[in-house]
Amino acid sequence: QFLYFIGPSMNPVAFFVRTCHKSNALQGATIAEKMKHASTLWRQLTPAQKAKVVAESAKVQVTPYARLNRVRAYVRARKPTWTTKEVTAAWKAMSAEEKHRVKVLANRAHYRAQVLAGARKRNSSTGGGTFVRFKATRWAALKAAAPKASYKELVAKLVKEWKGLSDAQKQKFLVAKAAPAKKKSKVESATVTRLAENMKQPKGQ
Repeated sequence: QFLYFIGPSMNPVAFFVRTCHKSNALQGATIAEKMKHASTLWRQLTPAQKAKVVAESAKVQVTPYARLNRVRAYVRARKPTWTTKEVTAAWKAMSAEEKHRVKVLANRAHYRAQVLAGARKRNSSTGGGTFVRFKATRWAALKAAAPKASYKELVAKLVKEWKGLSDAQKQKFLVAKAAPAKKKSKVESATVTRLAENMKQPKGQ
């Protein structure tokens, strides 16, 4: 929560806050209180001390991937020629449904990239949990019945239905059928490959 970056190196103030946070020097019960205390400590530094912080923060180099959140990293990997402004503009122009879809795709791509990069093992389980399988059987009908409803509203209805089922009715969703493997598109495969390559890049010290 205390990492903020400007350019290729860490912001000096952010570096100072992170250092204080790691040494448990910040007082306060909430992040806002801790940040306020950090601001007070920063103002108490002498010019020489601040210059030292600036010099130390300049040594902390980060890769572009380390500065991006999962969704932004996914979009940049999918559209490698886009600038940061273009990525931000595209995100702002999306509807709530489109943003949700991109988040889902980003999470899937992130998981696959981690497996490809050797950062995690592939999960061999199939079908998901009982509620996930129940959702798969009801989602299309709920969507058709309320086409203008938001994703959150549809999930709320689904949860209400699930809670209304008896244990015997829920029992049939305990055994998952192995889902046939879906063929990944060339675009998604290339995106995952780029994400995996970014993950393998050495991060800042």
